[in-house]
Amino acid sequence: MVMADIDELKKKLEDGWIKGEPYVFVSYASKDKEKVYDFVYELRKRGINVYIDIELQENISKNWLQNIKERLYDVDCVAMISFLSISYFRSYACLIEQLVTRSEDLKMEKGRYLENFYIALDDNMSTIQKMEDAVYDNTVAKESQSMAIKMVPEEVNVLKDVMEDNIAVKSKLKKDVRSTIDGLNTAHRVAISMLSYIFKESSYSIQKYGTAGDCAQLMYNNFTNDKNDKINIDVLEKLKEKYNNDSVADKNNIAIDSVAADDSVTAVDNTNITDNTNITDNTNITDSTHIKDNTRTRQATSTGDIRFMLYGKEYELNQSDMMLTFFAHVLNKHQDIVDELPSYNGMTCVSDVDYSLPKNRKADMPTYFRSCEFFEFANGSHICVGTSYSVVDKLKKMALLLNICGESPEIFSSEQVELPAVKVRGGSSVSGKGSGALVKFSVYGNKYEQNQTDMLGTICSSVIAKHPDKLEEAADALLCIDVKDYTDVAKEDRPVYFSSMNRYEVNGTAYSVGGSFGMKEKLKMIARLLIMCDESKDIIDIEDYEIPDVKVKAAAGTKKKINYFD
Repeated sequence: MVMADIDELKKKLEDGWIKGEPYVFVSYASKDKEKVYDFVYELRKRGINVYIDIELQENISKNWLQNIKERLYDVDCVAMISFLSISYFRSYACLIEQLVTRSEDLKMEKGRYLENFYIALDDNMSTIQKMEDAVYDNTVAKESQSMAIKMVPEEVNVLKDVMEDNIAVKSKLKKDVRSTIDGLNTAHRVAISMLSYIFKESSYSIQKYGTAGDCAQLMYNNFTNDKNDKINIDVLEKLKEKYNNDSVADKNNIAIDSVAADDSVTAVDNTNITDNTNITDNTNITDSTHIKDNTRTRQATSTGDIRFMLYGKEYELNQSDMMLTFFAHVLNKHQDIVDELPSYNGMTCVSDVDYSLPKNRKADMPTYFRSCEFFEFANGSHICVGTSYSVVDKLKKMALLLNICGESPEIFSSEQVELPAVKVRGGSSVSGKGSGALVKFSVYGNKYEQNQTDMLGTICSSVIAKHPDKLEEAADALLCIDVKDYTDVAKEDRPVYFSSMNRYEVNGTAYSVGGSFGMKEKLKMIARLLIMCDESKDIIDIEDYEIPDVKVKAAAGTKKKINYFD
């Protein structure tokens, strides 16, 4: 294929990916683009939605790492096609893509490892034995050893993360991960790692390339069977009318449509409705709850309704309504966490942006919010909850929310679905500094240099020492303070915010200050404590950070309790 033909084909491919629909990701080495572009074009002609990163492959960009994560972690990414060649084996970018599909983190997000289809561009890649022979061939090995590899720090960090998060890799390591990465200094070492970590001692079905059309047809047959029919755009077109109807039903069915609300959660829209609007199940919602449409008929999704118990009350709702109901009820009991929730890793389903408004539904809107609801709570906090996930991922988000709020999984039960066990990772930082980095700060003129957790503890304990009468109030209002001593409690048995913490004492009363938050949340809690104690922000100076202005969400000493469940 001549260069002009490649350029013409490239133009055809650039706009062929349908964002927001299930798709398959293409993993390939740029040197193989001629065959790969031809294949992608043929596969798309057959109605398969294919994503290929042409721009980032051909123009070296620091954004390629972010692109890998966004595309492979996307809820719509259902499989990856890998084009195997010696160039592929020499590429550390391709190695990263392979490791990501097998990472525990991705499995936790999607509920499974990403399915991988392999196509051998050369016969010497068609079996594991042939791969090994090719990689260790004297001529190939010598050439590969002469090809130096130099990764930038961002690439090293990503590779380190995915290797540490990969069971197959960890079981083979004879030295620590960082030393192993440092040893990936030639294309030969990368190829050996690809062979060892991805293919060796594993059984894979590998298709030979042949012609682009024949190869595309083989993949088409894979993607249109009963297991993978959602990848096929023709199938999706036939389902589009039903999908749109279900999406409307999901949008119309507010999470609290079967509970009488009393000055509590509000699903917001610009349309006003009359008081006590009747829903199809004849349940009334009081005037404190606003919904988008006052004439709606609830429809079940294609997966059927799910019967479940939540806080002792029984429901039967579709998947999206189940998730919205769950988030509305749990967050109504933990309103202080609402503003911080989007900063927690894994909480991709929430945002402080109201994506239910047409003006916010732009091309860069996260796909998880194609179906969503925006809630406001009695304390003034608000959040948008997106439900465009599989039922497995919905349940994972629900389980993660319980973990973050310190709630027991026993509040939810169902004979049809089960909440999985999840791990909680703390919130994100507002700067490049990690929570272990030392922060220089002063409080009441005393200077310190501590990590973020100790900094939060020192500031809170210093302020409370001057205002001991505010301890109980602070413990009620702030998630980081509890009038309990967690020193001798195992980390896994502590509330999630106290996995890292410090113990203090005032007037003979022991209390703990937890630090398992991002720096942004730590600063907000310091600001709230200062307001509570009528102290000026000037008593504290934190190098490289500013204490933010925050809203006072409840009058001092009156943390509002709402009788939300009648």
